[in-house]
Amino acid sequence: MRIETGVMPEIIDCVATGRNPTVDELSDVAKQIWSETAPDRSALSWSHTPPTSGERAVAMRLALAAMCGSESVT
Repeated sequence: MRIETGVMPEIIDCVATGRNPTVDELSDVAKQIWSETAPDRSALSWSHTPPTSGERAVAMRLALAAMCGSESVT
């Protein structure tokens, strides 16, 4: 039986196993965080956000903290 937690499986797996996320996992979690923190944004617009965007950087740092712990983000 699968229990719906509302937490992305990538986060659960990294936390449970103590492993670092792959680049794709990190990007997927960041995209989800980015779209959930501003409901007026589409998840599709993530691909149009420049890699140097401050908003994108914040979402990536939040994803890294969620998956690896706050000590990983400096």
